[in-house]
Amino acid sequence: MKRTGRLPLALLFLLLLFISPLQAQDFDFEKYPKLNFNFSQLNLDLTIDPENNGIKGTAAYELSANIGGVDSLVLQAAHMDIASVSINDAEASFTLNNDSLFIQLPDSTLPGKTYSLTVDYSTIPKFGILSNDLGTVWTSLLPQSHKHWFPTIDHPRVTFNSTLSLTVPSGYQAVANGVKLEEEILDVEQVRYVFKTRNEIPTTSLTFAVGRLERNETSFGVKKINLNAESGLWSAAERKTLLQEAAQILKRTEEQIGMKYPYERLNIVMLQDHFWETKTWGASVIFIHENGGNLQAQLRRGIYGQWFGVYQREEQWANANAVNLLQTALHYRLQDSTIRLSYEDIPSEKPSSVYDTFGPSIWNTFQGNYDNLEKNFLDTIEENLPSVLAWGEGVYDFSDYGEFWYQKTGQPVFELKMEGSGNSVTESMESDTVIYRVDYTQNTDNIKLTFEALQGGYEELVTLPLVQVSANAVDTSQVTFTGARDSVTINVPALVENVSITTGDRSNLILEQYKPASFLIYQLRNAASVEERIEAAEKLGYHSDDPDLQLAIKDFMNRELDPRVKAALLRSFGEIAGGASGTEQVFLEALQNENRDIREAALSVLQNYPDSETVQQRVRDYALEADSLKFYKNATRIYSSVSDSNAFESFVSNMVSADTAGHKAIFAIQELANRGSIDRAVRQAEFYISDVYDFKVRSAALKILLQHDHAPADWEVRTKEMLSDSDPRIRYITVNGLPKITGLDYRELLESVIQDEYDQRVFKAMESILSRES
Repeated sequence: MKRTGRLPLALLFLLLLFISPLQAQDFDFEKYPKLNFNFSQLNLDLTIDPENNGIKGTAAYELSANIGGVDSLVLQAAHMDIASVSINDAEASFTLNNDSLFIQLPDSTLPGKTYSLTVDYSTIPKFGILSNDLGTVWTSLLPQSHKHWFPTIDHPRVTFNSTLSLTVPSGYQAVANGVKLEEEILDVEQVRYVFKTRNEIPTTSLTFAVGRLERNETSFGVKKINLNAESGLWSAAERKTLLQEAAQILKRTEEQIGMKYPYERLNIVMLQDHFWETKTWGASVIFIHENGGNLQAQLRRGIYGQWFGVYQREEQWANANAVNLLQTALHYRLQDSTIRLSYEDIPSEKPSSVYDTFGPSIWNTFQGNYDNLEKNFLDTIEENLPSVLAWGEGVYDFSDYGEFWYQKTGQPVFELKMEGSGNSVTESMESDTVIYRVDYTQNTDNIKLTFEALQGGYEELVTLPLVQVSANAVDTSQVTFTGARDSVTINVPALVENVSITTGDRSNLILEQYKPASFLIYQLRNAASVEERIEAAEKLGYHSDDPDLQLAIKDFMNRELDPRVKAALLRSFGEIAGGASGTEQVFLEALQNENRDIREAALSVLQNYPDSETVQQRVRDYALEADSLKFYKNATRIYSSVSDSNAFESFVSNMVSADTAGHKAIFAIQELANRGSIDRAVRQAEFYISDVYDFKVRSAALKILLQHDHAPADWEVRTKEMLSDSDPRIRYITVNGLPKITGLDYRELLESVIQDEYDQRVFKAMESILSRES
């Protein structure tokens, strides 16, 4: 691998994102917990109610005492109804207090003494179980989430073999750790799946998903890879390709690190929405999300996590950067290219929490900065990945790896803290881009070039290539400028046809050049690249004071052109026509074109004709028939600009009736609110905060209500529902919006629920608001 940069390890502190210390240890795992018992087997029998997120379960453990003289056993069991507890088939006394289940042992322990423990329980978890509008139910992998759906000691140090039985509604499929042993139809309403692991896994890596899933399978040696995708999200070809990629990644990883894949199966679960989860791998299970960005990046991270993340794992998320570092080292050992994640549907405030440790920003930061570390250090890590894995399965701290690296290099590396911005890679790239506007003012024998910095700028002199084209020759020279604004005059021949400035070797420089119309026409006729012709076609519209250009543009549009050039010409023609009566026919005809770029260009111009009933009707029809949300939104905005209030309200009502998914309807409702029909918009938005819709719809509806409905009585009722929602993003948006509701006693509402809020991001938002002076 090529190494370009030599930074001392101390400068790691300046490369990456600092994770602020936890406000409460309860949001992370305890370091060195007191473990009086060793758990060897868990038989967990669950009946899942997807409609209510309800669970009825029996957890049966085989365990042995680590020490003597203990007379009780404590499991974590948050908000559970415990029906019965038995030890060695005899009923046992128990109490449930502060999320802890205290079980009285029949006698005091002796080291190594074995017990059989059974707990019958039921729960509707407020944390740890996620569900979406498609009916899928799956488990969270955030710290301290497992104790919410089965009684356990929720810690990475606790491991066991597992047999997981899942009873679900008929028509549902199930995925869980290990190998599927059984699939049994119990009756017309229920089916049962049984999964078993053949080696021990951490309790924190136990996971399942149930829903209407499409299943594909391929072989990987004697093992198998199963892919389970929510119906309709990916084509059969896409799923097959991802399966093939998974097999190739597994094969290459085994070859590079000299260790076989640690589990019997690789189970890939493909979901529509990440639900603000950040850790996406359990033992033999990987979650991939449609709105999680690059699918291969998600797949690779999940596969790397099977070795560094499950087989060897962190004890605390707050100190888990060694896992990120080892995953990144493994990635660069396999391929010399950066792959980044780009999660969508995250609240815009982006609060910091311990969950960021395995979030997309930290992954991207490691990917972007890894190659800037010392070559010797990186080589040591990569070359010794097999040796590190040879230590065996278990919990390892950064200091454990640091000791190993110290023995190899003599360099003390026992910490890795993250500083900077979570999006530092992206932000750095954006901040490095410099944009200048260049205006051309043509005189008889010269042209004045005015440079104006739109983003960034240069303090030093910048020299760029300049090309002049005339009837007889092509002349190449240079132009020099500097600062936020600068002007340069260049001499040109009397018959000059075009002048162009290029960026030369400055790849981060963008020039927005505004030339005389004659130069643009020359460029449109003669440019070698489509991009240059598109640029010329777009810039013709800035000469709206030259009506003669209409004929020239029409002439160009009638020729055989790249559709993107024709679309740019349509927009320029619209700017020059300025909505003049009679010219709308050009755009109405283009609206029927088979090319989408041309149709969209025509649509954007038709907003200049609000008085035309034909335009209004055609734009309305276009919106109703749009085959993608992007084009529907564009058409709806334009229809809102050309229609009267009654017509647009009728359009919204039709959309609300027809759009079962809600994406189109809620956008139309937002446009209705933008037009000033607040009461009607609020009434209709209320319907779309229900959890039968996905996050995009629900969050849009919630934001409409927060912006426009300021009735405290409405929010008294609404808030109680929103703050118990299973989606932490909905709770987070609600919490941050409450102070905007005048007259609402939001402090009392938050104080009543904060102790039952287990998501650190939402908890911190509540705590921040409650800490303000009243």
